[in-house]
Amino acid sequence: MRVEKTLNTPGERLRRARMLAGITTRREFEIRHKISANTLQGWEQDKNPLSEKGARRVVEALKADGLFCSVEWLTHGTG
Repeated sequence: MRVEKTLNTPGERLRRARMLAGITTRREFEIRHKISANTLQGWEQDKNPLSEKGARRVVEALKADGLFCSVEWLTHGTG
């Protein structure tokens, strides 16, 4: 899949990773991985910083859905 734009923020990377994992709605991700709606929304909209602990949780959730990414990529865009 070709990425149309640069993913500059953790929220943009999280949203793109969720979609690449085949989960098109936040609600589905929240229910499937038991992450609070407010927390996920805050992370995706970059209103709340994505902590390393939160990033590890998201990486494990994505891994369960067949998408592999690193905490470094999710938080800093490297790796």
